[in-house]
Amino acid sequence: MAPEVVARHGFAGGGQSPVHDERFGWTMDTKNAGFKFKFGRLCKITMKAWMCLTTLLLLTLLPVSSLAQTEPQPEVTVLCTVSGTMSNDPSYDNPGRAMVACELQNDNVYEVEVETDVDWVYTHDHDTSSTIRVAANSAENFYFYVTPSETAQSGTETLTFFATVVQWGGVRECTNCETTTDSVDVFLRPWTTVDLEIQSQTPEGTFGIPLSEDYFQPCAEEGDYTLQASIAVDGNHDFDSAVGFERRFYSRADIDYRDFTVVVPDKITLDVEPGQSTTVDASFSLTVRENQTEDVFVMFAVFAGELEDINGYLAEGDDYLDDYYTTIEFVFGGCVVVGQDNDDRQGQNSEPVVIEASSDDSTIYLIAGVAGATAVCLLIILIVVLVRRRD
Repeated sequence: MAPEVVARHGFAGGGQSPVHDERFGWTMDTKNAGFKFKFGRLCKITMKAWMCLTTLLLLTLLPVSSLAQTEPQPEVTVLCTVSGTMSNDPSYDNPGRAMVACELQNDNVYEVEVETDVDWVYTHDHDTSSTIRVAANSAENFYFYVTPSETAQSGTETLTFFATVVQWGGVRECTNCETTTDSVDVFLRPWTTVDLEIQSQTPEGTFGIPLSEDYFQPCAEEGDYTLQASIAVDGNHDFDSAVGFERRFYSRADIDYRDFTVVVPDKITLDVEPGQSTTVDASFSLTVRENQTEDVFVMFAVFAGELEDINGYLAEGDDYLDDYYTTIEFVFGGCVVVGQDNDDRQGQNSEPVVIEASSDDSTIYLIAGVAGATAVCLLIILIVVLVRRRD
């Protein structure tokens, strides 16, 4: 049994019965004017109080821990698209850039601040050093350009865009937010250049002439027309190249060209890679019919380019050039078979009228068979007019 301690507080009124209160563990003895405390019961009350206080303290700490565990980890949705293609063709004054447009979609109920980055093999002009703010339940759109290097090879390259939320709600930092990405493919167009240059030719003046009648020399009745040419190729992709040959006829009259025999060189496949050059030799052989009456222009064509384009042009002619973009390089040549009728007409037309001009004495001599008759006619008409006026 727990000991009892009597505390006397000087109550008066002897003979009264003790007052006992079980709730607090004490007894008031009115007879002896004092209190008697039972410490066992008091200790039980004290332990319960400590347990209540501890429970309340834990309850107050529990929401903080739970809140820390459910801290928001916001993120944004990334969507990127590409407009156009790239080109590093040296014939262009400006580099062929492609545009990448991206959208950051924020579906959160608070503003976020986003840090971005780009994974790209070539150059781009997106500013990754600054962040992008996206308002709550809204989107932010922006674009940037990508440019290939001068030595880049034709093909498709992948660009990846990264977006990471670093702050939300204007003040809350986010150190563990997930990074979202989107990737797009950007195409670099192929290009090819071919440089065809005549090094030597026989006869001189046969090749490398404009397609105009004034530049065509007379053809020999029989003979070979030879040339040596250098061909340089370049491009941003691997391809096979070739040089082809062709002949055509032109005349103002209706001529049966089957009477003309032109031996055209066969196609030559070039053993050359982009960035290299080579030399080719070729010869056209021409045989014309005798007693040709009209002028006939015999045209030679030498053309170099990618093997696929050369084959296409040889098979389809000019229609292939209309249907496909090519980089075929042409060099033209030829000669004219002068007709006998033209020779006779030129001789007849040259005899009646001869005009000679001299800059020294400023004299002009006009000799014409028809001119005398014309002068006589004019003189008769003049006399008739004068006689009529006199009458």
